[in-house]
Order: sequence, then structure tokens, then C-alpha cells
Amino acid sequence: MRTIALVTGILIAACSSGDDPGSPAVCGPNGSCPSGYTCSAQSNLCLRSGSAGDAGGQSAAFASGADWPSFDGDLGGAHGASLGNAKAVCVSPSVPASCPTGGLAFRTSGAGWNATVTAAPGAIWIWRGDVSPSGLSDLQFAVFEKTFTLGASPSGTIQVAADDFVEVRVNGSVAGSAGSVTDETVAYSGQSAVTTFDLGPLLQAGENTITIIAQNGPQAFGSCATPCPFTVNMAGVVFGGVLSWH
Repeated sequence: MRTIALVTGILIAACSSGDDPGSPAVCGPNGSCPSGYTCSAQSNLCLRSGSAGDAGGQSAAFASGADWPSFDGDLGGAHGASLGNAKAVCVSPSVPASCPTGGLAFRTSGAGWNATVTAAPGAIWIWRGDVSPSGLSDLQFAVFEKTFTLGASPSGTIQVAADDFVEVRVNGSVAGSAGSVTDETVAYSGQSAVTTFDLGPLLQAGENTITIIAQNGPQAFGSCATPCPFTVNMAGVVFGGVLSWH
């Protein structure tokens, strides 16, 4: 588990005056940030200033990316030491469109993973750090966890999609889940569109741990005669959201 003073899953390029970082970006020279953003001395990120009527408020986006520590685990949470940072995964080198250069493509071609995380456009599909195309994938869990430090009166939302199931927890409490490892139709819906959860009721001033617990579907989802490798029964999760505070 890593503790950060409000960071993103992916940091967009450093911003300078006139740029719009979209997601939080590293402050420019001498603490420069675009209009409407303020450089946080605590995190060195350009954070959105509060709007009228929300004086002093700040908000920042977070997104799934290769800097989220990954773990083995189950619905009880992470087990053991980190497996290393998450690995970017893709159906094929060009699917989904967000597949980054160097991402692990399970197949040479194919379709799927159509969900779009509008809350954090930089979000990419990820899986645990020890994933390999030939590894056995049936019902495998992948857990991702970070701790964010927020100010007073925090609020937030998260958008998630998964192949095949995902549960979101904040400070150990369940915020919601999407997809399925028992119903293939529900599982497909869970990777085709994002589901949005309100994190506000579970957030607190100070440290907040966000845990993403993802699970792949069973052998039957891959129609394998023997246990499926990732090339047949793929797995991945994508998520992103916005946290706000005063």
C-alpha cells in the first residue's frame, strides 16, 4: 500500500500557463499552472481551484495506470507483499483505443473492452504485475490500492469497468461492484460500459485508502476444455474518478 498526498494513477505531462491539464499535472516552473488551477505545495500538482460558491475547494482526478501497486487477494482484500506495479493490458495492440505503447496485448487481434472512463481520460486497462499471456487466468484476483490525503469535507466519485468483476472499497467499506463471475451476460455488460459510484459517504478528512478488487471469470467464460490462459480468458480493469475537498 502506498500513501500519497493526492496523486493520480497517471500523471499527465507538466502543465504551463495556458494549458489545461485535464487530470492533475505536475506544476510547471516556479509553480506555474493554467488559469483556474493552483500549484499544491504538498503534492506539487496543479489542482483545480474552487468555483464561486465553493470557495477554497479543490479537486483532482485519479486514474488506473501502471503506478498502482498490485497484489494477490480475494474479496477480503490484498494478500501478502506487492506483486509490483500494475501492468497495462490490452485485448490487442490496437484494442482498446487507450492501449499504451508497451502494453501487454493478450491477442494479435480482437474486440472488446469498450468502456470509456470520461472522469479520467488517461485511464488504461490494467492487471496485476505478474500477469503473462500464458498464465492461467480462471477466477484470478487482482487487487490495487492507494491512500490519498484529503482536506475537509471530502467528496468524490469513481467510474469502473472490468473483465469480469470489480468491487470498489474506501477505507475498508464497499462503495459498489460491477460485472459478474457467475453470469456471463452481466460480465459482458460490466466491460462494455462504466458504472459510477459515489465515494463521498465513505471519505474522511485525512488519509483515505481506495481499494480496487477485480476478479476474472471462470473457465466456462473462456469455453476451455482445460484451465484457460489469458490469451483465451482475458482479464482487466479500468477506473478513474475525481476527489474534491476544502
